[in-house]
Amino acid sequence: MPPKAAVSPEAQLKLFIGKFTPAMGANIRAARSGMRSLLPGAVGLVYDNYNFFVIGYGPGERTSEAVFSLAARAAPVQSALL
Repeated sequence: MPPKAAVSPEAQLKLFIGKFTPAMGANIRAARSGMRSLLPGAVGLVYDNYNFFVIGYGPGERTSEAVFSLAARAAPVQSALL
């Protein structure tokens, strides 16, 4: 069997957001767009833990460097200064 093609980070993000209701997905995309406008040079780090889907923003690819984050669960999107 040939190896599976790698899924792009953007496609993976789309899959994560697709797990939410359409309204919540729209909120996440809007919040992400706002964060990208505020932090145009930041690296977005996406992770899915037990209770939250999180996008952290920082200067590099280490989660410990993230200074802002968006956290989504079944309730509204939240932002935090880390």
